[in-house]
Amino acid sequence: MMTVLAPIFRGEWAPYGAALSCASPPPSAVPLSELIASPALLRQALAAHGRQCGSDAMRPVASAWSRHYLDALLPPVVVAATLLRHRFELAPARLLVDLDAAGAVQRFYLPDQGRPYANAELPGRYRQLLDAHLAPLFGALAALSGVPLKILWGNAARYIDSVLSHAAPLEPRLGHPGLVASDRHALLDNPLSAASEPNPLYTRRRRATLNVDGATVTHTLHRQCCLVYLLPGREFCECCPLDPRYSRST
Repeated sequence: MMTVLAPIFRGEWAPYGAALSCASPPPSAVPLSELIASPALLRQALAAHGRQCGSDAMRPVASAWSRHYLDALLPPVVVAATLLRHRFELAPARLLVDLDAAGAVQRFYLPDQGRPYANAELPGRYRQLLDAHLAPLFGALAALSGVPLKILWGNAARYIDSVLSHAAPLEPRLGHPGLVASDRHALLDNPLSAASEPNPLYTRRRRATLNVDGATVTHTLHRQCCLVYLLPGREFCECCPLDPRYSRST
């Protein structure tokens, strides 16, 4: 684990910060830029993940693969960017990824421990993650598998939302009150980016009702369906916008 993350990711939270390392990478690790640029390498990873999922349907397999990827990458990166004001090198040519037998990322190998952000504005803190890292990765996944980009960005939005929600209680002791709410609004709730371009993380969330034992329960649904319900033995995620149980509301 990166030294700067150790005070945050302790005890039961330690596994969520363990995916970033600047140790010497194993021989099996490859530059992320190669994985992005090589359809054969990426197809191999997705095929291995498909075997783990019991499916060769490329769209849901690619979405499921992205969810494992984001689950490893986003907790330490988002916590560092929002709460710690710390920057990790995330450009695809500068980091390596090590995949397990199921094709999923085990660890990201970075060139160093990173450094504090010189620019504390949100675009400067998140541009490398969103524009330099996720955008080309999602583009390669979409081109190879046919999974819509909006689903991949919806997966990212779901994890960012979850990480920031869990990070909010840590704000008082770090002396940055209001940062989580501000970043969350800018990243997820604003239809335009800081550059006044469409924000790929934004989708208007709707609320829907569900009848449970005669009572009406209202849920805020996920921004996008992740398609994982299409895999064998899987069902709709809780609050999936495609779940036919929900009646359309606001």
